[in-house]
Amino acid sequence: MTDYDAYKMYCALKRHFQSDTYDYFKYNGKVKASYATFEKRNDKFFFAKLAKHKDVMGFLVANFYYGDVWVGDLVNEQIAEKQYREWLKHKESLSYIFKSDLGKIDDLKEEMKVVDNQHPLLLRRYLSKEITAETLIIIDAVQKKCLFKYWSTRLKDPVWETVRNKLIKLSPFVQFEEDKYKSMLTDIQEQCTIT
Repeated sequence: MTDYDAYKMYCALKRHFQSDTYDYFKYNGKVKASYATFEKRNDKFFFAKLAKHKDVMGFLVANFYYGDVWVGDLVNEQIAEKQYREWLKHKESLSYIFKSDLGKIDDLKEEMKVVDNQHPLLLRRYLSKEITAETLIIIDAVQKKCLFKYWSTRLKDPVWETVRNKLIKLSPFVQFEEDKYKSMLTDIQEQCTIT
């Protein structure tokens, strides 16, 4: 990967995680980022350093999920590498983490329910870092994308809106075999029937 390629990927993934309208996959990672503009940047040497990372996309996804990050902070901060290692750990042991997260849940159907416009227990578990973003994404996917829609119709809350947007932006990067994870959720109905 060249430094310019790293710059284009950085711009595309940054826009993916920060914009409501841009989708990295829909646009195949294409952004208006000319070589001339890149050459004028004072921080372009950071992109050369970024291009040498063994997993540029994973590194950027892991860090943009947590917020807006300047390229200089990415390549010079141990925090960025730590977040990447954490993301990689989740990716490599997804099945184990998912089973572990499910073990913390007493009654999934009850924990998904929104009562009196209050955050459901499942969402509170995520917010307190008891369960992972990947677990919520998988549950939503197995339920045919009904969980997040259900919460969005019942919760009029800026915290949920921010979390939902982050989860939706991260979800295409969470790769899993739906049938395998669906079988782990045998106590959940096939379709979303929460009332």
